[in-house]
Amino acid sequence: MNNKSKDESKEEIVKYKELYDLSREVFSEELSRSARIDNKASKYLTVITFLLGAYAFFCKRILDSFLPPTSLLEWILVVISILLLIFLTIAWFITFEIIVIHEFRKIPIDIDFFDHNELKEIYYGLSVGIKNNLITNRDKINRKSKKLYYSYNLIRMIVVTLVILSVLFAVHAWLNPQKKEKYERRWIMMSEDPKKPESEKPTEPKPKPHVKPPDFDLVTEGFNPSGLQKKGEKSRD
Repeated sequence: MNNKSKDESKEEIVKYKELYDLSREVFSEELSRSARIDNKASKYLTVITFLLGAYAFFCKRILDSFLPPTSLLEWILVVISILLLIFLTIAWFITFEIIVIHEFRKIPIDIDFFDHNELKEIYYGLSVGIKNNLITNRDKINRKSKKLYYSYNLIRMIVVTLVILSVLFAVHAWLNPQKKEKYERRWIMMSEDPKKPESEKPTEPKPKPHVKPPDFDLVTEGFNPSGLQKKGEKSRD
């Protein structure tokens, strides 16, 4: 009987160890899934930041071209720009919320638990604890996964809306050549170096006061210019 009971005890230990190993593997895999979601969210955040730059590029040109809008096409462009800004803002906040640090359950190091229990009870108790805390972690990670899915769909909508906005803006520029030329002149003026203010321009030095002028030569068209020249020299003397 003793040998039989020992064999049964060993089988239980092996059984609960397998249960513990499986539970721990699933628990670790769930935490790894959270890390992968955070990695994807950081990449999505980079894409959204790039799309914000592209939106600012088009938005500035729309504001420079027509404001306030006067035609149906211009109103459509303004409405699409507002919707695009709303989509970008929501997508950025949702994606940023994913990568914010969340609290997850981790396997503790409890020495008293190991001291007051046998090996099979340790395996079984840890397996039960892992199962209960796995449910809590999985709920939080599933919420992160849903937000990542929403962020992905918003990015797709933003890209499509941005393409539509660029096409409509090109159509507007083609239908309104005068506004296009006005916009191009404004863009050229903005791209040039701004003129320095009057205070920064270099000032020319002013002449010194009470400067004595030089003696002027006496020139004549008469018969004896040399004689006049001598008279002039004597008068100066």
